[in-house]
Amino acid sequence: MFARWITGCAMSVLVGIAAVAAGRADAPATRPVASDARRQLDVLYSDGTAPVWREAVKRLSAKGKAERTEAAAYLVELLRLAQQDVASGKAPWHATPFWGSSGENPARELRKDVARALAKAPLNEESLPVFRWVLSHERVARLAGEVMAAIVGSHTAAAEELIVELAAAPHPNCEVLVRCLGEIGTRKLQGGRKLVPALCRHHRPHLVRVPAEVHLRLKQETFVRILTQVYDSWPGRRLTI
Repeated sequence: MFARWITGCAMSVLVGIAAVAAGRADAPATRPVASDARRQLDVLYSDGTAPVWREAVKRLSAKGKAERTEAAAYLVELLRLAQQDVASGKAPWHATPFWGSSGENPARELRKDVARALAKAPLNEESLPVFRWVLSHERVARLAGEVMAAIVGSHTAAAEELIVELAAAPHPNCEVLVRCLGEIGTRKLQGGRKLVPALCRHHRPHLVRVPAEVHLRLKQETFVRILTQVYDSWPGRRLTI
């Protein structure tokens, strides 16, 4: 009897331990928190274990506003630190077997993966800081073009506000600027009326044609003719509107 009692107690303890372990496994251990970004990047550099950015991107579409805000803050911090680590040399470069390759950097590859995922992510008030960071601070130009897919595909107030903001800057990335101007024309965004004439003076000739088309789409009564000459990349070569 005593032996059976001991055995039963031992089994209960084991079951309890297993339940606690399972509970911990099911708990949000992968919860994306901004304060964890530094540690997760260090782990990435040491053993290749990726940060929980995929979970964060999923949470951008969560029902709870606080959850979406937390996920966005994590992604901004992760991207900021990853880019900083490449610039400082903290993130190591690895040789590849491909001829002519300059190598791979885990922090740089991470930013590429996040940008591609953001292209399919929802654009809302809480996720807006992530898109704004990529478009304002990301040094790999083509990644800004990646996230534009989500912005163009969104018809929320946050998306339209960002489109006008990027065009008004104007954004230095040609692809981003052209797509923003196109959206201003297509959506007839009133915020774009004042900025289009100034963009007609842009130093890139192929950008000058876009504002003109936008004006026509906005059905302005009078199209402001710019008499100044616009120069392209070759000094002395001119394009007159």
